[in-house]
Amino acid sequence: MAVKHSEPERVVRILNSLLRSEISATESYAQALPRFASDVEVLREIAREHGQAVSDLRAAIQSVGGVPEETSGVFPSLPPKAVQGPARVFGEAAALKALKDVEERGLGDYQDALKRLNGTATDWISDTLIPAQIKHISHIADLLERL
Repeated sequence: MAVKHSEPERVVRILNSLLRSEISATESYAQALPRFASDVEVLREIAREHGQAVSDLRAAIQSVGGVPEETSGVFPSLPPKAVQGPARVFGEAAALKALKDVEERGLGDYQDALKRLNGTATDWISDTLIPAQIKHISHIADLLERL
């Protein structure tokens, strides 16, 4: 995904923030997936889509001359233990709620980024990334209802 923008440094900061969020999401799913006995395929597909978003965001950052982040850093999301712990102690419902929180936070991050960006990045975020987050939230809500 090539991103065109007149303020590359600002765009890189915003996209790197989104990248850290996506890396954090992939880490959360990696911690949670082993805890599930059912519905693993749905969750694996969501995790795969987050992995693709990580790759796409890295490419977008590079396309404007930036250096993509490698880790989630100190990104303010649920730490892996917040997903791992509840699954171990309270079961799948608590882990799904934690993952839903991750997805909702990601949706908010994308919506905020739309307000701060312009150019091709906004089309990509609004046409691809936001719909994916909404779909993830819906899938997790469906899984929660079935428990």
